[in-house]
Amino acid sequence: MGAKILVVDDEESLRMLLCDNLEFEGFQSLSVENGKNAIDVALREIPQLAVIDIGLPDIDGWEVCRRLREDARTKMMPVVVLSGSIGGQIDKVAKDNGVQYCVAKPYNCATLIDLIKKILNVKA
Repeated sequence: MGAKILVVDDEESLRMLLCDNLEFEGFQSLSVENGKNAIDVALREIPQLAVIDIGLPDIDGWEVCRRLREDARTKMMPVVVLSGSIGGQIDKVAKDNGVQYCVAKPYNCATLIDLIKKILNVKA
């Protein structure tokens, strides 16, 4: 089985679509609907990569990123953030939180999976 990918989004249909496509591509997906559960699952399962929506209902995606960077087990884990706006201030906040990859919503699922494969150095 492929790498574990944590998918965190409060929009169930988007989360499930991405998880289904990741599994079709041979990845294991860990589906989570909020920030608190994202932290719990990430620290328990130690995924190889996380895809985190910034606009979560309880703990926002930036705080999730900060908390994952504080733990030695997830400190170096690549994180792709999903946001309704990209550029300028968002890019600065992303870099301040150890995030190199920002993807604008709505996104193309195939393009996002290609990015995940590139980050993890998985052949397409």
